[in-house]
Amino acid sequence: MNGLMLFLCMIWGFNFVIMKLGNGVFPPVLFAAFRFLLGAIVLFGLSYFKKIPMPGPFHVTKSAILNR
Repeated sequence: MNGLMLFLCMIWGFNFVIMKLGNGVFPPVLFAAFRFLLGAIVLFGLSYFKKIPMPGPFHVTKSAILNR
């Protein structure tokens, strides 16, 4: 558990360095889009390998209506 917390803290801290360097190269909105795209790819990959089913259109619509 402590190793996982250390790993997460390292990723969190290193994120600020990457954002500072990336904002010097790309516009902030484009850099944020790259970050979200990378996060989505990682999450879809994890759900694929762990065999977690994706929610269907009914579940997405139902949760959007209930969360108003």
